[in-house]
Amino acid sequence: MLSLRVPPDVELMGYVTGELPRRGIRHAFLYGLGAFKDAVVAWYDQSGKRFVEMQVDRPMEVASLIGNLAERDGAPMAHIHVVLSDRDGKAYGGHLVRATVFNLELFVTPTERPLVRRYSEYHGLYVYD
Repeated sequence: MLSLRVPPDVELMGYVTGELPRRGIRHAFLYGLGAFKDAVVAWYDQSGKRFVEMQVDRPMEVASLIGNLAERDGAPMAHIHVVLSDRDGKAYGGHLVRATVFNLELFVTPTERPLVRRYSEYHGLYVYD
């Protein structure tokens, strides 16, 4: 397992898909905790086969972060879900689209086998092959 402190003011999804492959990690499970300055989370509308985004324009605690780094069409793809909480304890959760890091401890466990995603017409998503 690799543990990283993600630098402040970094956009997390770009960091994961850039920094981890630079370190030789192309497939991994991800876990984390810390805080974001802002974020965009999404909920997947199964019948409409589209993501519905929610902008969170304020500091939030990362109560939970779990995901993976896989390949999609030969390129790195991060799939991360989060639960964020505000100062009143109200929670926001879902698929992470984008986040600006305030402080984040990221734990990376490389996988033994490749994680590859292919498009599924049924789901309208890239899913594991």
